[in-house]
Amino acid sequence: MLPTLDLDATFLPVGPMRQVTSVASFREDGIVCGMSIDSHWTYPVHFPDDPILPGSLIIEAAGQATALWAWLSGQRGKPRMVKASAEFRSPAGPPTGR
Repeated sequence: MLPTLDLDATFLPVGPMRQVTSVASFREDGIVCGMSIDSHWTYPVHFPDDPILPGSLIIEAAGQATALWAWLSGQRGKPRMVKASAEFRSPAGPPTGR
């Protein structure tokens, strides 16, 4: 069951550095978050003629999702993303939306 969560009441960054825009589900062993990318602020500056969401911001979103999971499960400040690696198999851009 998803607890009531106001993202503005969490410790997440504000403004353009907040990547997570919604929480779809939360369980003890995981969380599913959403990231609205249809009009993301990076598109006008990151390859404007062929906009794509930078992978570093996708990794940032994963870190924010991990932190939200910790927040909701009562482990605030304990989990840390020490090292992250990723393989991006398809681009994330304005047409994908989320």
